[in-house]
Amino acid sequence: MAGLLRNAHGLSEVYAGDAVIPAYDYFCHVLSLPRLCGTLSLAAIPADVPYIEAPANRRDYWRKHLDAIPARLRVGLAWAGNPSNVDDRNRSCSLAALVGLFELRM
Repeated sequence: MAGLLRNAHGLSEVYAGDAVIPAYDYFCHVLSLPRLCGTLSLAAIPADVPYIEAPANRRDYWRKHLDAIPARLRVGLAWAGNPSNVDDRNRSCSLAALVGLFELRM
């Protein structure tokens, strides 16, 4: 995510991982921005421009690696979040709970 955001127009700094963050006046999780900016639907997004884009070298890297995989449905799963989150029991599951999905053929 940090790599994508570093290319976003209008951002001067992106801090990730254990980076030391200077003093700030306001904090917001990136995934809360659509709600806070009132852009929860496509109709509410103010411009048809790319707000972020992957660096060309990363696009080329992933295109090469993904194109080498035989054509089929590709799905990414995030099954677990931060266990210290107060709502983690509603957001995460064990990988074993998803085993049946791996046997589906499309």
